[in-house]
Amino acid sequence: MSSVFISFLGTNNYMECRYSMNGTQSKLVKFVQEGIIQLISHKFRDSEKDRVLIFLTDSAKEKNWNTSYGEEGLKGRIEKLGLPVELQTVKIPDGNSEEEIWDIFKILYEQFNEKDEVYLDVTHGFRSLPMLAMVLLNYARFLKRIKVRGIYYGAFESLGTFEYVKERIQPEGRIVPIFNLTAFHTLQMWSGAVENFEKLGDTNTISNLIYGSLNPFLQESKGSDRKAVEERDFAVGFNKIGNIFNTVRGRDLYEGKEHNKLKRQIEKVSNKGVYNYPLEPLIQKISEQVTPYKLNSLKNCYLGVQWCIKNGYIQQGITLLQETIISVILDDIGEEWMNNEDGRKSREIEKKRKMVSSIIKFYQIKDGDPSAKEPEDFSRNRSLVNSVLESEAYEKLKNIFEKLRDYRNNINHAGFIRQIKPGTFENKLQEAYKNAGVWFEHEGVG
Repeated sequence: MSSVFISFLGTNNYMECRYSMNGTQSKLVKFVQEGIIQLISHKFRDSEKDRVLIFLTDSAKEKNWNTSYGEEGLKGRIEKLGLPVELQTVKIPDGNSEEEIWDIFKILYEQFNEKDEVYLDVTHGFRSLPMLAMVLLNYARFLKRIKVRGIYYGAFESLGTFEYVKERIQPEGRIVPIFNLTAFHTLQMWSGAVENFEKLGDTNTISNLIYGSLNPFLQESKGSDRKAVEERDFAVGFNKIGNIFNTVRGRDLYEGKEHNKLKRQIEKVSNKGVYNYPLEPLIQKISEQVTPYKLNSLKNCYLGVQWCIKNGYIQQGITLLQETIISVILDDIGEEWMNNEDGRKSREIEKKRKMVSSIIKFYQIKDGDPSAKEPEDFSRNRSLVNSVLESEAYEKLKNIFEKLRDYRNNINHAGFIRQIKPGTFENKLQEAYKNAGVWFEHEGVG
């Protein structure tokens, strides 16, 4: 892991000034790169790995690298700082065409090493370079696992026009603020995280962004910052919801404890406000998604199937819908369908659930072959068999269950036995979900 400072060298004749960041000022310098490097010099630790990369066009190299309008250029000034870094220049085209912009993208990307800690100066990036560089950082964050530690802009214009500063302000009095634009990169990460949640149901990425941003507040306050604590607890609960669907936790969906706990946490966060501003507009959407879930309701599981379809969790959705149908049928005849907390009835419950599946399968076969013989265990469980066959839930849901059987088995066995086109699974799940709505939406399932 190495620290890398990246900057673009311009072509102008810059004025001497001091740069200021977080209450600290640099020495009198001509180039913004000198100032920023001085202010972040403590970030450089390893002379064999840490680097300063200056991207420059032919024109910038000629005007400001070795010499600068009759004075010492940036190269010598950086070397005089005596930092334990390797100073490198990287030639880039002017960026006057789309082809050259893509060339710059490729050149910049190739300079990153795995897990680099990057500090980017965009002060003199020409035309679209600053935007390109910030987008590239996000790209490299995924593919090369870099970490963006700082994005900086030297706001010389805050002092006034070039002529005004030159004529009215002496070099020692030219204090130029360095704006930290790292929040722009954070917003990019949030944009990707929100998209992943909206399209894929990914709660982990958003939760991790919240955890990372809250750590400084929680450490400084030693846990007494209630605003930070409530926001962290929201992130914990939000991530639990995602994990429930990822691992198809039907019991958790039925009980609805985590969903309702998250509802309360959303209310607390809404009242206290958030440190992560991108979270604010998202909270309402999350609230809308968890609001329908009640405590101890099988309809929660049906809602869970809808969530799986929306987010592409097809295998989970097929499993959840089949197991929910079994639960509904057993519930309809007054039989226990879910194991107790202590697990003492697990084997008994498992047998009942398997029996319902067997009953549905056998009588589907018998409809086509009246001579089919009942399995032996039917006679040993005659009371359960008869109750299931008389159940209204069984009558309305059996065909839906059976139509999913082959698809569930096929997807769970990776299609090695019989090949089914991938898109078929989602279509069959959507069809089954829609048909099951006749029971769940109109029969008053609680």
